[in-house]
Amino acid sequence: MKAENKVLRHELILKIGDLFSQHSEPVPDDCPCHICAKVSEVGEELMKLEEECSEKRSPNHAYQYTAAEYIELSTTMTDVEIADLWDITVPQLRAYKSSYQLHSVKKGLTAEQKAQLVAEVPARRANNELLRDIAAEYGVSANYLSKLMAQSV
Repeated sequence: MKAENKVLRHELILKIGDLFSQHSEPVPDDCPCHICAKVSEVGEELMKLEEECSEKRSPNHAYQYTAAEYIELSTTMTDVEIADLWDITVPQLRAYKSSYQLHSVKKGLTAEQKAQLVAEVPARRANNELLRDIAAEYGVSANYLSKLMAQSV
């Protein structure tokens, strides 16, 4: 369930609780008062929200997308982001990937790029270039680059 739906669900449940606390006596099943009528309306809203969320989270929902669509998305997005985009859970996405024998595209630097970077950085640092500027050129964080440099020593 998305965060905004969780907030709305929580608000609806609190609203129902507040309405029941206004009721002066135990509530019979067929109470005709205005409080019970309002509870019924809010309950219907809550049920619609629950139905929407359960439809989106059906296990087969991910299978409307092709493997090529997943591969294209995985080059720029994480699995958590893809699952959110497709309105499914991460375990459902894992099951989808397993059934199509898919793996996330490896993000980051190749071994050749790492070797080139390790060889190039000391000379560039000697020219007073900032580590963050060098890292930005390669599309990595400065923290990652400093760890890479520490590992190479």
